[in-house]
Amino acid sequence: MRRAQILAALLVFAAAPAYAQGGVDPWDTASARAQARVEEFYALIDARQVGDAMAILDPALLGTLADRLNWGRQFWSIRSIHVLDVEPWATGEWTETRQRFKVTLEAYVETQGNPAMPAYGWHDNPNIRWITTTRDAAGSWRIAEIATGP
Repeated sequence: MRRAQILAALLVFAAAPAYAQGGVDPWDTASARAQARVEEFYALIDARQVGDAMAILDPALLGTLADRLNWGRQFWSIRSIHVLDVEPWATGEWTETRQRFKVTLEAYVETQGNPAMPAYGWHDNPNIRWITTTRDAAGSWRIAEIATGP
């Protein structure tokens, strides 16, 4: 009987994914890369490297020339922004190429002129954004959606 139990345990272990056997969980690796991309995005905005930050956005999010100009205006209006926390969100809906995070930010924004949305939707700190990332064909993570709610 003991021999059968050991054999059964070995079969279960052998059938388990590599990460369950002490290897690296591919979800953890993908999540870490997607999360790092979100943090890089906001660090670039904070460093006033708006063009580089916009290059991280999914082309579908950038849309038309007017959309790109609006994104640029919003990012240039941010005087300072820092990521306070990033947490995985709706992980049950994650795929190998799409992941979502709840990002807590500290942002200071300067509103110029009379934008349609004062301060571009930024409020007293902290600010929460739900960021959807997608992995492109080259394997790079991009920001596909920035939302103020889940």
